[in-house]
Formats: sequence, structure tokens, C-alpha cells
Amino acid sequence: MSFAQIAGHEGTLQVLKKAVLTGRIPQAYLFVGPSNVGKTLTAVELAKALNCEALTAPETIDDIEPCDQCSSCVRIAKGIHPDFRIVQPVTRINAIDDEEMELDPVTGERSKKKDEFVQMEGAEIRIAQVRELIESASLMTNQARRRMYIVTRAEAMNIAAANAFLKTLEEPSAATTFVLTTASPSDLLPTIVSRCQVVNFHPVPAAAARDFLVSRYPEVSAEQIQSIVAMSSGRIGWAIKLLQQPDVLQIRSDLLDLCVRLAGAEWEECLRGGELLVDAAERWWLATNEEEIAEKALKASRDRVLRTSMGDILDILATWFRDLLLLASDATADGIINMDRAEQLRGLAGRYDAKKCEAACEHLQRMHGQLQQNANLRLAAENLALRLIVT
Repeated sequence: MSFAQIAGHEGTLQVLKKAVLTGRIPQAYLFVGPSNVGKTLTAVELAKALNCEALTAPETIDDIEPCDQCSSCVRIAKGIHPDFRIVQPVTRINAIDDEEMELDPVTGERSKKKDEFVQMEGAEIRIAQVRELIESASLMTNQARRRMYIVTRAEAMNIAAANAFLKTLEEPSAATTFVLTTASPSDLLPTIVSRCQVVNFHPVPAAAARDFLVSRYPEVSAEQIQSIVAMSSGRIGWAIKLLQQPDVLQIRSDLLDLCVRLAGAEWEECLRGGELLVDAAERWWLATNEEEIAEKALKASRDRVLRTSMGDILDILATWFRDLLLLASDATADGIINMDRAEQLRGLAGRYDAKKCEAACEHLQRMHGQLQQNANLRLAAENLALRLIVT
């Protein structure tokens, strides 16, 4: 990966590359934009460019490209460089059973394995994480020309962590840059924002996203890529996640098939549909996370895990009813999201009432809020399935 392989964000990349060229690197950046739009990826490439062993005497902005082959680039890409670190909101997995205990070879006693952490709904950046970062930042750089720390979803810092991090920004370390990423800058302490150089990331234009994905995934049909681009709303990272995981694509297909079956279904089938939505959330979690950690997280905090992945499930369902709403109003309309299902959608559109399609979209949006308010997940899913009967 390099700057040249990042889809969209050309203007933003020019600003960052100019900073590398001139050596005018601020102590802290704040990358602002939607989730999965490319903020963290860009921050990693910036770290590589600042420390690339082959990039020692650039003359123009076009020369600012990490080689991806030197020891520094490779270790940063793998996350094992001593002067590079990514901090992200995580939740401790603490389910304990016989399988979670390990035998001490000396004492013969069983003890809990080392804590593991995972990203899920409600995860925070903890004070302990920030303290580790502060301690590392206080040391001399080990091997890098410029040390880089990336804090993703910085708004997830709890108040203690945020205050500790602010103190670090007030007492900057030499040759160190922090990159904070956020989709909600208003949720950060204003004093943190004021000490950062803000860089905005906008959704990737559909044409640029489509061209990038077509070149990277030639085995996927043009219609399916177009559908995924439309669903992603410019969040190129989300689109890549769908294409990299075959199981995810199958889940999407199963969800759209469920939408077809729910049209005019009996209430018993709708209750089953609610169960299928919850099952889809579990399958999505397992498909988009490392297998062992994903299983442990389900065991430790099943409800929170399912709430985390249910948001993506709802977004996929919303695209179907948005398409039907569009076609129910105008059967010849362009702009269908699920282009790989265009023929099926046009065939069904005549059976749907526009107001009921609009109500279905509202129900899906409302469930997003219910998930955040700790509503019973299975009951909410069953109620949603009942409300998606739109004919």
C-alpha cells in the first residue's frame, strides 16, 4: 500500500505530502470524517513516509511515496515498529471457564489467561492505554526519524483518558506526531481539538470508489461492485470489508432474500424473520473478526457483540426498502443501490406502496436508536420484521 493506492482524498494527500516534503509536521493532526473512509489508512501511510529508509532526499511532492520494502515501512505496516503505535477503543474479554484457564507449569495451579481486548459497541479508550502511550512518548526515539502515534475514534476516550492525553499535547515531545481520528469532533474536548491541525476526509466519490474496487477485485461482477459502492456511501473501507469476506457477501444476499419473503408474510414467519436478523448479526460478527477472538467476545458479551454488528445489518436492509421506495414512486427511476438485484426490484416494485416503503425505512432508522437505548435485541428484531410487511 502507498499514497498512490489510496482511493480518493487527492487534495488531502497533497497537503500531507507537502508537509513531509517541507518537514513542517505538526505535533498533532486531527483527521475528521466518516468511519471507514480511509483516515487510519492514510495515517499509517504518513508514518511510513516520514520514516521510509528509501525516502531521504525528496525534491517534489510526487517523490513522497513510501517504498513499502525497507525495514521501517514493513514494520510499520505490520504494527511492530518500536516508534509506531495504534491506540483504539477496546473492551476487555473476561469470560472465564475451564477453557479460559491455563495450567502454570511450575505451580500446577490454574490461572486466568492474559486479558484480550476487542472493538465493540460502547468500547472506550481507557486511561491505562493513554498512560502507556505517554510513557512511550517520553522516551527517546528508538529507530524512527519521527515517532507516530495514531489514536482511532478519539472521541471514545473516557474523561480520565482525555485529560491525560491533553496534558501530553500541552507538553510536546520532540520528533513525535499524534494523529487522532474521529467522526465526531464535537465529542472531543475543545482543548484537544484546538491543539491539533484539522484535516478533513470526505466520502470517496462513487466513480473513484468504483474504479478502485474494479481494479482491485476483477473477479467480482460490475453490478455487485456498483451495489456495494452505493451501499458504502463513500466509505471505501466498508466496501473493501464486504469484498474481502465472501461470507459477508452471502449474508447480504440472505438478508435481501429475507426482505423478499417478508413481503405479505404471515406473522409466524415474521417472528422467524426476527430470529434470522439476530442470527445474521452473529454471522456478520464472525465473518468480520478474527475467529478465536470473535468467539471469545460472543461468549463474554453476546448482547453487546450483536448490537455492534446489527447496525450493519440494518444498513443493508435499508438499501432494499430505499430502492423499493424509489421504484414505487417511479418505476423507471435511476439510482438503484442494489444494482445486482435491479431486475428483481423492478419486478417487485409494482406490488409496493410508497408510503409503506417509507415507513419501513423509518422503522429501520428507529431501531438504530433502540439498540443504543438497550432495548431487548431479539424482541426489537421480531418487532422490526413484523413492521417490514409492506404490502
